[in-house]
Amino acid sequence: MQLNYFVLYVSDLAKSAKFYSSLGFDLVEEQHGQGPKHYSCTFGGITLELYPAGKRPVTRIRLGLERATNPTFEALLNGKDSNVVKDPDGNSVELIQGQE
Repeated sequence: MQLNYFVLYVSDLAKSAKFYSSLGFDLVEEQHGQGPKHYSCTFGGITLELYPAGKRPVTRIRLGLERATNPTFEALLNGKDSNVVKDPDGNSVELIQGQE
């Protein structure tokens, strides 16, 4: 068994898309049939989807992300090997400096 995808239900779709894009996620806008517009990207065989929360509760998670190079990522690390930042909904996102 392996993880295939995960969905984050977010309070502000545009803010969340901007945040995760700044970390290096290549998000694209999608809409399936009459469903809501959302953002999606695939990395390492796993799909990340950002959906508007609407009446659902906003997702509360902690993500661990490793990346070798990205200017925003490196700035948020503040010279450390790892750093925990918050996304627009207050989820913890631990950034880990990867090896090149």
